[in-house]
Amino acid sequence: MQIQINGQVKILEQLPTNGKTTNEPLNLWQATTIKLGSIEYLMLCEAKTGLPILIRTAGLKLKNLKREIEERIFELVPSNYAKQQFGEQILSSITQVKRAVVLFSVQKLKQQFESNQALHSLLVQIKHLPAKFLDQALQRFVWEEFAADQVDDFYIAYCAEFPIRVVLGHTAPGYQRPFALPQIWELFEHHSAAKHQKVVAEIKINNQVMIASWLNQRKFDSDQADEIRQYLDLYLNQNLLAGEIELVTTNPIECVCFVDQILQSLTNDQDVDREQIINTLPWIFTDFFSYLAQTGVIRRKDYKIIKGDLDCLKQTYLTLLTPTDLATTDFPDPDEVLANVSKTTGLSAKGPAYTPDQLAILVQLILSDPAIYQRLRAVVQIGVPVKEILEQIKFDDLLVDEDDE
Repeated sequence: MQIQINGQVKILEQLPTNGKTTNEPLNLWQATTIKLGSIEYLMLCEAKTGLPILIRTAGLKLKNLKREIEERIFELVPSNYAKQQFGEQILSSITQVKRAVVLFSVQKLKQQFESNQALHSLLVQIKHLPAKFLDQALQRFVWEEFAADQVDDFYIAYCAEFPIRVVLGHTAPGYQRPFALPQIWELFEHHSAAKHQKVVAEIKINNQVMIASWLNQRKFDSDQADEIRQYLDLYLNQNLLAGEIELVTTNPIECVCFVDQILQSLTNDQDVDREQIINTLPWIFTDFFSYLAQTGVIRRKDYKIIKGDLDCLKQTYLTLLTPTDLATTDFPDPDEVLANVSKTTGLSAKGPAYTPDQLAILVQLILSDPAIYQRLRAVVQIGVPVKEILEQIKFDDLLVDEDDE
């Protein structure tokens, strides 16, 4: 990772200098310091996508810089495989570079942050929160309000930069595959889909046969099969062929990003069974890629990487469910919950008083459920100590024991 320093950033000036700039994606970042409220942050901006990350400078040591960068970036990326590759390839060496050509200016972003009233209003609301949660709330606000497009661009670039290099697997002797190997169209990968419509039509037909053969093997009933087919068709024939031509074997890790995006949209829909969709959608893609391994399209090794990432993604979303989403009626004792919250946040049960907005943001970060924000504001009063506020919440409506998930 190469960092171009803008202005004085004392901690980064200790980095070794690399006089040669590389053009590798995600490798070049700009850096400056920014003061938000009374807190100074190191702001890093990825050169091509413009993704900004904020790291508190107080107590920051150079030896911990890699971990701090990882924590923020990994919040955006669901693939454990891609995370590992980023750590090994990009963060294996962090140096400073004197001259570099960048598409996004970290100084311009800094000016936007410093002059934004909504950002300063948020800082007033959360200024008494523990540093960890204040920084999380601030980072999320910056991504949502200033950098939504940059987050999407970084997300796409990240998954594209660390693909699974698919190698043909093995099949049982004499096995006749009912569809063509996707790899026969490899020459057209990353070419314009619009300029190769005949090839795209061939790939779509083969994808449909591939999906149908898997569905026939699984023997789903017609309603199940139709719903499952829609998800796979959306991924294989629309998502992968939207701009450039991509095959199911081009970069299978993209299916993890695809499932993540679908879950994000569906789990915010109050009309769907959230627990069911979180359990079902990752399974569909896990089992489909297992079939591709059985039929020799990919290796078992590749399948295991995909399965591991999808399992992790499913568990992440399950932990975000509220008790009303879960098929259980067993809830923890409020005193145990209070003790856990105090332990997690570093707050004493007799801790300082917080405003409704401050506490709502704190608990939202702990439980990662936006709906709780509105619930808390309805039951708390300004100046009420933390212990009393937490006791007013109906815990059996909000929380679930991890063992019950």
